[in-house]
Parts: sequence; structure tokens; C-alpha cells
Amino acid sequence: MRKIVDTRKQHTDPAFEELLARIGKTSASAGDPLRLEGLQGPAAAFVLSRLFRETGRPFVVVTHTEREARAMAQDCAFFLGGDRIWLYPAWDIVSTDLLALQRDIERIRIGVLYRLLQDSPGIIVLPLKALLQRVMPRAALEAYIQTIAIGDLLDRDALVEKLVMGGYRRETLVEETGEFGVRGHVVDIFPPTATAPFRLEFFGDELESIRRFDPASQRSIDEVVDFALTPAGEVLFSEARKQQAVRNIRIRADELELPRLVRDRLTEMIGQNLVSSINPLFLPLFHQAADHADAPGDSPLSSLFDFIPGRAVLILDDPAAMSRNLEQIENVLDRFLLKARSEDRFFLERQASHLGGEELRHGLERFQRITLEGLPLDAGPFGQPDAVSAVKFQVQTDLGLRPAVPHDLEEAGKLAPLVEKIEARLRDGYNLTFVCGGAEEARRATHLLAQYRLPAEPATLPFFDDLERRPASGQLAIREGRISGSFHYPGMKLIVISDEDIFGKKTQRRKWRPAREGYFLKSFGELKEGDFVVHTEQGIGLYRGLRKLAVAGIENDFLVLEYLDGDKLYLPVDRLDQIQRYLGPDGRPPRVDKLGGVSWDAFK
Repeated sequence: MRKIVDTRKQHTDPAFEELLARIGKTSASAGDPLRLEGLQGPAAAFVLSRLFRETGRPFVVVTHTEREARAMAQDCAFFLGGDRIWLYPAWDIVSTDLLALQRDIERIRIGVLYRLLQDSPGIIVLPLKALLQRVMPRAALEAYIQTIAIGDLLDRDALVEKLVMGGYRRETLVEETGEFGVRGHVVDIFPPTATAPFRLEFFGDELESIRRFDPASQRSIDEVVDFALTPAGEVLFSEARKQQAVRNIRIRADELELPRLVRDRLTEMIGQNLVSSINPLFLPLFHQAADHADAPGDSPLSSLFDFIPGRAVLILDDPAAMSRNLEQIENVLDRFLLKARSEDRFFLERQASHLGGEELRHGLERFQRITLEGLPLDAGPFGQPDAVSAVKFQVQTDLGLRPAVPHDLEEAGKLAPLVEKIEARLRDGYNLTFVCGGAEEARRATHLLAQYRLPAEPATLPFFDDLERRPASGQLAIREGRISGSFHYPGMKLIVISDEDIFGKKTQRRKWRPAREGYFLKSFGELKEGDFVVHTEQGIGLYRGLRKLAVAGIENDFLVLEYLDGDKLYLPVDRLDQIQRYLGPDGRPPRVDKLGGVSWDAFK
């Protein structure tokens, strides 16, 4: 039971009370949609965070773009804390290459899928693009997940085989999620769902201890009793699935009438284990039979809807904008695949990896929904019946905080025009929270406010706990954190002010990066053997293909780069940010550098 309930009720917004009464504290019928009007930006995040806190039900918030998703996740984390907010990213579709490295995105997505399976209370935020993308079969993920506990009898060879099948990379030192290492009777594993890697110590086949350790220092942090082992990616590289992918590639290549060389190159990459990370466009190859036969173990891909708990609430932010963006996403994908067809490249139809409009509509209708709406425009599959009355909130987000003063005026002068407004709101019993980006900014704001005899109390408790303990007479608090903007909520007698709305955003100097850096992080399959590439340290060389090599007993994928006199550099695929395609003047072939020579250093 809450400590201070009556304090919260002193400032009760009728709109929020209506919302709370209509949504209920238990799962309501999926056919009872709720429309909310007047909420946007950080004000919407505040209301949703408070609603989540009151109901305790899982929330899934869908925005129309990735930028809005990041802002919503940031704002919800400001109000609730980051441990209950999860941002589910979309795959970045940049190529029709079979191999596409997006390991960070892959691991984050697996972590969110696992939390959905656990029905963990929290708010998951994702862009529409991510909702449209199909995911690995739920049954396959559930079958892979294993609780590993002290005292278990485990065959270490079988454990290593399972880790490799789950997309983990074997390393000498485990430092990042999705990696594992073996040293005698010790096995290190860093699952995507963990905040630190685990060190497993065996006596024979018996697991004697499990310790979390610091990946930087490799020193133990504490001992745990058990942990959940999840895959590191959405493709499980079992022999059966690889054989199924090879069959599917052959069938699809014949449908597209592609040259035999293209088909053989793709099947060879899978058959010889030259692929460590699969382009999400080709996820269906490993989980569905292209000839639609009932192949043994065949399982269709799932959608995110299949992972969302039935009692969850689905929040759709700006359905009209989402409807417009849905059409744009589909058009971009169609043009992308049409280009692949015109270039005689291997590809799958859009429906294989993405939901269609009807599938999306049916998925949405399975859950209780809330829509955050502006003007009553056509919202397509995201809309609600006109007969459903809206809950209307009175909230302002444009507070006119930026004073009309010369740009070079001192900071104290920028705050002066606002002091009178702040004092008036405090006299009216408002609670004001001044949000500062860091400790330095908080000290600056406290000092500036003190100059105008506005004592500000530092906020140390979580946002809602702090709000409940404040006196009804009004108070000014300084809180460190990040929020996308300011808002005024009269019903709660609450004002939240972002220091960036007064002093402007702090300009951060961008680090220099080579042109097109990171391109090959997502796709290097378009490289052909014999293409010129540029290595940041070794200079211009020739790309000679992809090879799987074992170094110190650890297998990895390497790009082979050839330099002057036939010298070769073997570059691990996880260092693709060190190379880029050579683009020279007039298309003339460049002079290849000598490996370890000084010509490239002189040119740089």
C-alpha cells in the first residue's frame, strides 16, 4: 500500500481518473479501444508512466518513427527509471546480401523478446517499422532458453555446440554480449539478457559455481545461483536449419531464374559455415519451407504480437501519422526489392519478412488499445470507431520558455523573464521540476535560481515517489536526467521544465569519422573478389573473399585482403569498420599498398 495516498489525491485530474476507470486494473476486452486527446511528447510519456504504475500491466508503445520511439523511451525512463523501459529497435534494411552484421540490434531484440516471454512488468517502446518485421518462431526461442544452475550436470561439448548454434561467438576473452570462451574447466558466457557475463566453473560435468564478472577487468563481481541462457540471435544454426536454408535458396533461385553461380555462392556460404550473422530479410529461409511442404521441424515465423502477453495494453502514438508511414515503409521496401530483381540479385518477397496491412490489423485487434490522437484524421488500420468517445486531457507542451533576449546574454539574464512566472505558479500550489542534463547543469541551475531567491530542492527519490511526498503548497525541485521537452499539466498542478528549453541544447563536438564508416558493418556481401578496398591502417588492397579460419582453437570469419607482393591480411568480420570501398577518380584502378609499408602513412 502506498505511503501517501491523500497527497496524490489533492491534485487529481478528472481526465486521468476517467482513463483509469475505463481501462481497469485487469485485462479488459480487446474490443474496447480508448482514445486520448491532448497528449504528446513528454506529457504523453508522463501520463502513460503514471498509468503503468497504477495498473501494473505490461505496456507496448508503438510510434510512427524511430526518432519518436527513442524520445518516448527516454521520457518514460525519466519518470520510471531505465530498468523498466526497453526500446525494441527495427532491423536496418540496407542490402539484399545474405550476410549483414547488425549484432547490437540483434542482441537487443532478443533481450526484449525474452522479457516479453517472461511477462516482465515494463514499458516496451518500438517504431512501426519494428512492429512490421517478422521475428523468429516463439516456439523456437522457448525451446532454446535454458536455466543453468549450480549443481547441474552439463556436457561441456554439448553446451559449446548449443552456444554456437545460438549465434554466440567464441573468443579468448569474453567482453561483449553474444560471446563465450572456454578455458579448461571454465566456461564464460555473456547472454544478451545479462548486464554482466557469467563464469561457469565445472568439476567434471558438475557445475560447481556461477559468478558474474567485469568484462573490462575480468574480475569476479558476485556469485549467482542460476541464470537464463538465451540465443544471441534470431537464427539457430542447427544442421537441420542450415540444410533447410540451402533447399530454400535453391528453390527460390530457380524461381528467380538466377545464374547457377549466384545460387552456388549462397549455398556454399551456409553449407561451409561462412555466415555468422544473417540478413533479417532472409530469416524465413531458416524457418519456413519455400515449397510450402510440411517439412520436419518446419515452423512459420512469428510476429511481435505472438510474444506480447494477452493482458498487455497496446498504445499507438498518432495513428494518422502511423497510417501514412505504413504506406511509405511498404513503398520503400517494394522499390528496394524491385531494384534487387532488376540487378538479378537473390531476394524474398516483402510478405516473407514483413507483415501486411491485414495481418497488422488482426494483430492489433487482439489487444486492448489506447490511441494518442491529435486531429481526427484517417488512421487506417490504427484508427478507432468514431462512436468511441475520447478522454480529453488539457496539457500544454509549448510553454514559451525561451526568452526573447540577445543570444549572447548571460545565463542569469536568460532566466530573469521566467522568474515571475515561476513565483506565480508556486503561489498557486504548483509543483515544478527543473530537469538538468547532468550534475554540472544542476549546480548551475541551482545557483541561478538562488540569485532570484528561488530555493530549489535536489530531487533524489524516483519521480513519482518524490511527487507524492511534496507538500500541496507547491515546491521547486531540481532533478538530473534527460527529457525531450517541457510541459504544463494543470489537472495535476505540475510543470516540468527542461533546461534545454531555456538555455538551448548543449552543442557536442562530433568526432571525425572516415566517409561511409560503418557501411560494411551492415553489408559487405556486395563486394566481389578483386574489388579494391581501403583499410584505415594498411591502405589500399584487393578483396579476396571470405574465409573461415581457426586461430588458437577459435573459429571465426575473416575477410582476406591482398596487398603488394601477394601479402595477405586476414581481417575478422567484427572489425569491418576498419575498411571501406575504394572510390577513386575517373574509375582508374589505384596502386596497391605494401602491407606494413610507409606509403599509406605518408598519404594520410
